[in-house]
Amino acid sequence: MPQSYATIFTGAVILTLFSALFALIIGWMERKLIARIHSRYGPTMVGPFGILQTAADALKFIQKDILIPKFANRIVFVASPVVMTILPFLMFAFMPWGGYRFIDSNYDLLIIFALV
Repeated sequence: MPQSYATIFTGAVILTLFSALFALIIGWMERKLIARIHSRYGPTMVGPFGILQTAADALKFIQKDILIPKFANRIVFVASPVVMTILPFLMFAFMPWGGYRFIDSNYDLLIIFALV
């Protein structure tokens, strides 16, 4: 029985939020562990116990100026991070989600391995 688009969308939103929260927590734990190894405190200023340090670093990174080298191809230089961000998410289109696939192909597994 095919699922409705609302159910698939809700599942995708929940998966995205879980992944983002997981990345924040793992990033915080990694920083704390590396700080322990170096005999430092680690992140403590941003949020409770420094848990929002990764989000603060991301915001800082977004605000930085884009410096394009003089002889670089501008289109390729600006588009490459966008393409490299989109490609891993594209593999989810080839995965079966409860009997439903966004893109149905005979080479799904090959494409997933190529994108990862």
